[in-house]
Amino acid sequence: MWIGTWAGGLNKYIKETSYFKTYSHNPYNPNSLASNSVYAIYKDKSGILWVGCEDGGLNRIDERNNKITRYKHNPSDRFSISSDYVYSICEDKDGFLWVATDEGGLNKFDRKTSRFEHFFHDPDNSNSLSDNAISQIFYDSFGDLWIGTKGSGMDRLKKGKNEFIHYENDPDNPRSISSRMVYCFYEDRNKNLWIGTNDGGLMLYNRASDNFIHYKHDPKNPSNSLSNNIISTICEDENGILWIGTTGAGLNRFDKTKNQFKHYREKHGLAADVIYGIQNDGKGNLWISTTNGISRFNIKKESFKNYNKSDGLQDNDFNQWAHFKDKTGRMYFGGINGLNSFYPNEIIDKPYHSQIAITDFNILHKPVAIGYDSLWGRIILEKSITETEQVELSYDENILTIEITPLEFHNPQRNLFTYKMEGFDKNWIYGDASNRRITYTNLDPGEYTFYAKGSNNEGLYNEAGTSLKIIIHPPWWATWWSYILYGIVIVLVFMGLTRIYLNRQRMSTQLLLEQEHAKKLEEVDKMKSNFYANISHEFRTPLMLILGPLEKLMSKVKDEDGQKQAGLIKGNAKRLLTLINQLLDLSRLEAGKLKLSASKGNIAQFVKGLAMEFESIAERKDISLKVLIEKEDVEAYFDKEKMEKIITNLLSNAFKFTPSGGRVTVKLSETSTNQVEIIVRDSGIGIPKSELTKIFDRFYQVDGSHTREHEGTGIGLALTKELVELH
Repeated sequence: MWIGTWAGGLNKYIKETSYFKTYSHNPYNPNSLASNSVYAIYKDKSGILWVGCEDGGLNRIDERNNKITRYKHNPSDRFSISSDYVYSICEDKDGFLWVATDEGGLNKFDRKTSRFEHFFHDPDNSNSLSDNAISQIFYDSFGDLWIGTKGSGMDRLKKGKNEFIHYENDPDNPRSISSRMVYCFYEDRNKNLWIGTNDGGLMLYNRASDNFIHYKHDPKNPSNSLSNNIISTICEDENGILWIGTTGAGLNRFDKTKNQFKHYREKHGLAADVIYGIQNDGKGNLWISTTNGISRFNIKKESFKNYNKSDGLQDNDFNQWAHFKDKTGRMYFGGINGLNSFYPNEIIDKPYHSQIAITDFNILHKPVAIGYDSLWGRIILEKSITETEQVELSYDENILTIEITPLEFHNPQRNLFTYKMEGFDKNWIYGDASNRRITYTNLDPGEYTFYAKGSNNEGLYNEAGTSLKIIIHPPWWATWWSYILYGIVIVLVFMGLTRIYLNRQRMSTQLLLEQEHAKKLEEVDKMKSNFYANISHEFRTPLMLILGPLEKLMSKVKDEDGQKQAGLIKGNAKRLLTLINQLLDLSRLEAGKLKLSASKGNIAQFVKGLAMEFESIAERKDISLKVLIEKEDVEAYFDKEKMEKIITNLLSNAFKFTPSGGRVTVKLSETSTNQVEIIVRDSGIGIPKSELTKIFDRFYQVDGSHTREHEGTGIGLALTKELVELH
């Protein structure tokens, strides 16, 4: 029911009352629990509820008149309870109430006299209580009282005895108790006593042999062993299956006949993996207290339904050992903020379905107004987004935020929903009330449909749900006509690339032909060189034979004309011999047999001496010869014989092609990089620029009257280049 007021805002009235009744501490009300931290719950045969609190002693609750009586430790009263930290309560067949405390030992309460009898640990008495810090006590069907301690194992007080039997952990005895810390007891329908420990797993007490069978977590077989060795509570269902709660590893199902375990965790729907109490309602459900509320577990369906503070529980966090079920089926669970009681059969799932609505719509994290929106410069929403069925957007409006609200107001924080953007999400995505805003980023142009479904507080979804169609239009460059244009451009580009490819193939073929032609020319050149080398060897011997007799002949010929003729013969023979030697040098260079024999010498004086030998030729041809030596003493490593051929060839060419009245210059200088530079320059006929690249080719001559006139052979410069490179 919703009630609007003039100045007091809006009021929500819930006609239903909570299923869970709560007892808590009120500092201003003495008729309330002495403390909110409840650890022990027990209802005696007369229907009186006894509640033990941490630092709150023992509380007697008469639920018929809601009267609470507190029993607290009084140091001046030796018959008061021994400690205000009460962790466990039970009743024996004689009507005495047994109360276990932390550090205060064991108490036996006589309700007729309201006096507490104390049992403490006495180091000098081996039959006394083994430890004053007690976690749990249990009165079995045989009339024995079992006491679990927090660090000294377990005690047993037989009926009618005042002596405690001790059970201690013995590492050398696999049949002894598995831990020094015993935390819970449970007697099944076959009167078997099951014991849970804090670090030693589960134990079964063998009454015949007075020893124990152990069940522990097996790392080698985790699926068919305890999920954890810290056992907090044990319960049995109608089929004789044991249900074991652990601290941190969820719920264990143990089939005693098949010796099989099965585990249930938070991921299966359990409220939390830390379990403190389990009670069976006798109708196929387990009620489990945890650190995050209470879970109702349907054994047959293996499904969980969770309840928390919003449902009326004292808090989400409950305490260990604080659970009890009375004869009427009423359950009690204690926690950090009091005690809850309820009848499980009164808690029924509500069948109604919750509606869901889209309540907000943002683009690029900015709100969208109804009607003309100046922010976007157009109308996006003609009416409220709750009533809108379709939205059309441009390509750059592709970051959307949608807020959804399940219309369930009883417990809105428990509302659940699921959603899916068809065309983007593959599966349904689940959410809760903590975050109802859903954002999608970088949505591609296209058509999408957003679906959402909400649930009521019981988790039942309304399949009808709601939907919103979203159309994101593509940019102009992604429209159908732009794709046609792209196709035309691609075809043209393909044709152009094909043409370029064919041209490259043609050029490549032409290059291969030219390379083949060059290879042929090289082979011809090599054949020519081989031919000249072979024939040079043949020519050299006759020439030597001619020059020898010619020398004798010249010494005998006395007339001037004879001397002149003999001199011409000798000059031409020497010239021919020089040419032949050059051909042989080229052949040796080509074969790699011509080696450099360098030695250190004064290259400046060496070049100067060679240049001066051409003075007579310069005078005869009326050519000016200048020798420019920047430094008279220049040390360098060089082969004198080959360097002589280099300089002589260059100077011979210079004088050969320089006309009368011209000039020839020889220059030697040191460079900044510690090298020697030798330059021979002349003012002769020169060579055309177009022919310069060929001047070092063997047997090449510029085809002109001047070169023919001066009888060039095309060998000298080729040999000179090779000798320079050899250096």
